[in-house]
Amino acid sequence: MECEKKVYIQLYFKKLNSHKMTKLNVFTWAFSISFVTVVIGTVLKILHLSGAHLFMFLTIMLTVVYAISALSEIYRSDRITKNEKIMCTVGFIFFSTIAGILYYFIARPRMTREFKILNQTGEN
Repeated sequence: MECEKKVYIQLYFKKLNSHKMTKLNVFTWAFSISFVTVVIGTVLKILHLSGAHLFMFLTIMLTVVYAISALSEIYRSDRITKNEKIMCTVGFIFFSTIAGILYYFIARPRMTREFKILNQTGEN
């Protein structure tokens, strides 16, 4: 009975961890593609070529996707304070590209590093 309970708990943690990794990948892909499309759209707009509005529209849609993904990661985390959560929300609303870069390189590694430490100790 005790062995079955331990296996069930380990499977639950693996499922939980794989779900978090999927959410992390959504942010990474949406942010990366959005960054590339904003650069291409800006170049097309500066050169007055057709198709710039399509890239800008795609950029806006991807920005919404990565902002929602990042905010869901932020608000589900208990690793950052309430003030940091509010600052991230305001940053994503008003400065989405800058906030995305700061979140990707500063806040996100801190949250994922702490999850890895907790999971390694939780499985033992």
